[in-house]
Amino acid sequence: MALIVRNFGGIVVKNIGDALLFYFPIIHSEKELTIEKCLNCCLALGESHKDIVTKLEKENLPIFDYRTSATFGNVRIARTSTSSVNDIFGATVNRCAKINRTAPANGLIIGEEFYENAKDFDSYTFKKIASDIVSPEHGYTGYIVYRKQK
Repeated sequence: MALIVRNFGGIVVKNIGDALLFYFPIIHSEKELTIEKCLNCCLALGESHKDIVTKLEKENLPIFDYRTSATFGNVRIARTSTSSVNDIFGATVNRCAKINRTAPANGLIIGEEFYENAKDFDSYTFKKIASDIVSPEHGYTGYIVYRKQK
């Protein structure tokens, strides 16, 4: 998973339990390109599931599904002396963690701010979802993202 993220230009921060935390820093002049790279990366993670299952089966390891979530916004960066990678935290990271459990297996959910920045991209379909966790009443709105078929 980390290799896929790095191949798209993302920065892997750390593993948190069974999660992988990564981000795509945005330079203002490259905002749309970076958002699209992030979407393509997150969708590629789900699309790689079949290959991952094949590798796990060859090693007689258990098969698992996973969910990907992405949000857009400011994060705080913590520089540590014990790691070459900076940590990130803040409301944006917290929202991403909250909406993750509502993503479909091997699929992608994005938050409202991400959707507002990506909704005009032609290569994707966005489906607003409603759940106990992801709802305007709870301060979270989520959108399932699909790659449009060509």
